[in-house]
Amino acid sequence: MTSAIISRAVKAEPNETMKVHRHIGKIISKLLLVVNVIVAAMLLLSAWGGYINPNTFGWEGSLALLFPFLVLLSFLFMAGWLVVQSRRWLVSFCALILCVFQLRTYCPINMPQPVPKGAIKVVSYLLSTNR
Repeated sequence: MTSAIISRAVKAEPNETMKVHRHIGKIISKLLLVVNVIVAAMLLLSAWGGYINPNTFGWEGSLALLFPFLVLLSFLFMAGWLVVQSRRWLVSFCALILCVFQLRTYCPINMPQPVPKGAIKVVSYLLSTNR
């Protein structure tokens, strides 16, 4: 009789623990989503921060300095959401798509082009003499 009660208590305990873990997992997931949305909004503000007058809007204009870090955070959030197979990766993806022109300006990718015939090559060795 006693062993039956103990076995029922042992069997019931993992279910309760699993419910608590699921609940904590949902809370953490929602918290990460909120942080992801905040990072995406800050990314958009920093990307377009070059067009904001810092005299009018102080911190929004200065937010452009955080652009590379926010891009990295967005990529990390996107990778994390893809790992857990959630559609929440679209938040970071959309923010990065809206910043694609600023990304190209910040990190230009120049494809090599052939040198035209008859072109003159100019080499300049501008050295600073201030020592």
